[in-house]
Amino acid sequence: MFLLLTMRNATAWDGDDALYIMNARNIVLGLPYAHTGYIVNPDNVINPAAYPPGLPLLLAPIYWLYGVSFIKMKALCVVCFAAFIAVFCRMLLLYVPPILALATAAALGFHPFIWDFKDTLYSELPFMLACYAALLLIHRAQTTLRPSVPLLLGAAVLLAAAYLIRTVGIVLFPAALLAAVLLPKRAIAATFAVAAAAGLLAWTVQRFFPPDIGTYVGYFKDFSLQGVRTAVLRYLEIKRTLIGSAATSARPHIALVLTVAAALLISVGFLHRLRRVTVVEIFFIGYWALLFTYPISLEQGRYSLPVWPLIFLYFATGLSLVMQWLGRRGGRLFTSLVFGAVLVCYVAQFRIEFSVPIPYPIEAPESRAMFEAVRKEVPRDAV
Repeated sequence: MFLLLTMRNATAWDGDDALYIMNARNIVLGLPYAHTGYIVNPDNVINPAAYPPGLPLLLAPIYWLYGVSFIKMKALCVVCFAAFIAVFCRMLLLYVPPILALATAAALGFHPFIWDFKDTLYSELPFMLACYAALLLIHRAQTTLRPSVPLLLGAAVLLAAAYLIRTVGIVLFPAALLAAVLLPKRAIAATFAVAAAAGLLAWTVQRFFPPDIGTYVGYFKDFSLQGVRTAVLRYLEIKRTLIGSAATSARPHIALVLTVAAALLISVGFLHRLRRVTVVEIFFIGYWALLFTYPISLEQGRYSLPVWPLIFLYFATGLSLVMQWLGRRGGRLFTSLVFGAVLVCYVAQFRIEFSVPIPYPIEAPESRAMFEAVRKEVPRDAV
C-alpha cells in the first residue's frame, strides 16, 4: 500500500518500457509479436528485437482497457511485488522465527531502492513473484513424501512463468534438477516432471509470441576473464545501494563497519544453510554465477535485484544464529542495534529520494510536445 500511495505520475525515459508496451500492443491487436518498428543495430545491440512475452502478456489487459497508461502498468508491477512479499514471508518462516521473518520482509519491502524502482516499467518485480513462488513450490514438492498433482502443476506453471518473464529464469531449471539429485529418487522424478511440463508450457507460449533470445546468447561472444573480474567488482558495489548512498557518502567509516557486519551475518547465514542444501541455495549460487559471467553488468542494482531477497534471508538467518548465541538479553541488544542502523540508513536515503524528482519524465508537457512534433513531422513509412 505504501508503494501504491507514493507512486509518482512520472516515468523516466527508457527503451525497455517502450518495447514491453509495443509487444503488449501487438498481442492486443493480433499483430506479429516482434513487429514493433524497433530497428536493431547489429553493431551495438542494446535491446533484443522482442522481449520475452511474460510481462507483455501481463500488460496486455491494461493496454486493451486503457491504452498506454504508465501509472496503471506500474501499479500492476507494484501489486506483483506486494504478492511477492507475501510469498517471501512464507519462505522466511522456513528459516527464522515469525517476528524476524516479518521484520525482514518489511525491510525488503520498504527499501528505498525499491521505492524508487517502482516508478519504472521493468520485469524484475513480476519476475520475483513468479521466481520465488516457483522456488517455494519446488522446495515443497521435493521435500513432500507424495507431492500432489496440483502442487506439481503449480510449480510447473510458475517455473514457466518465471522464464517467460525474464530469460534469466532459466537458472531455475538446473537449480531444481541439481537439488533433486541430493534428495531421494522420488524427488528426482517429481522435479523432472515439473521441469518437463514447465519447458513444454514455455515453448508453447513462445511459439505464439516469439522473443529474441538470440540477442541474449549473442552477448556471450564478448565473454572474457577480464569481463568476469569487472563484473565481480561492479556487483560488489551494490553494497552502496543496499546500505544507501546517503550513509556511504556522509559516513564512509561507519558505512564500512556496517558493510563488514552485514557481510559477516550473510556469510554465517549462507554457510549454515549449506549444511542442508536446497533448491534455494543452488539458485542463489547459479544466479550469481550467471551475473558474473554475463558480459553486460552496467545496471548492477537492477540485475541483482532478484537475489536481494536471499541476501536478506541469509542476513536474517545469520542474525537469528547470533541472537541464539548471545542469549536473550544480548540478543535483544544486538537486534536493537541492527534495527537502529537499518532505520537510520533508510531515513537518510529516503530524505534524498523524496527530494529528487524524476528528470524530464515521459509524462511531462515537454515530452508530449516532442512526441506530437514527431507524429506531425515524420512520415509513417519513414522507417
